[in-house]
Amino acid sequence: MTFSKRTSSANDIFKLLKILKVSDLYQLNLEKFMYKYNADILPSSFNNLFSKLHCVHDHATRQVSGNYHHKCVRTDYGKKMLQYVGPVAFLIILKCYHYICFPIE
Repeated sequence: MTFSKRTSSANDIFKLLKILKVSDLYQLNLEKFMYKYNADILPSSFNNLFSKLHCVHDHATRQVSGNYHHKCVRTDYGKKMLQYVGPVAFLIILKCYHYICFPIE
């Protein structure tokens, strides 16, 4: 198919064939979910899944007002929960948006 050597890196082959790895597909779908959550286009059963930072703190914080609060977790299992990884993925969306709209020259 690619006539690559047996010792070739799988990442290079995926890139050559323009195939996403499972971890990239997971990240993409997570970011799409958070975008839909922020735009309120998900079913109503997801409405209370995340809290905005300004609803958690009654004082001004250094965080961006549009960010979501992620729960504090102590275990590796907790770090895989949607309530933890969702807000982190939304930060990636915000950073990409600012990078595209306001590029540093």
